[in-house]
Amino acid sequence: MKTNGIIKERWILKMKKAVTIIVIIGILASIGLGIKWLSDYNAYKDEIETLSEFASSSSAVADSLKEINTLKTTAFVLIACGIIYNAPTCQDNFLAFLS
Repeated sequence: MKTNGIIKERWILKMKKAVTIIVIIGILASIGLGIKWLSDYNAYKDEIETLSEFASSSSAVADSLKEINTLKTTAFVLIACGIIYNAPTCQDNFLAFLS
């Protein structure tokens, strides 16, 4: 029955490799989406600043600017979480991948 243990160990190793690949894809997706949102914000930064002058006169404009600033903050959080939160998980799985 030694072969069942070997088969199980190989299966576990394959699953660790699969998890490592999925984690890397998740990290790249999180960082990529955050960068995309920040680049979109920076592309329209002049228009956003122009609209901020009218925010005091219209509540709809103020609400829209609040949503835009929330998206900018969310982009930073996506990038930070992609780097900080997933890095230890990726490192552990990558070390298992190498073994």
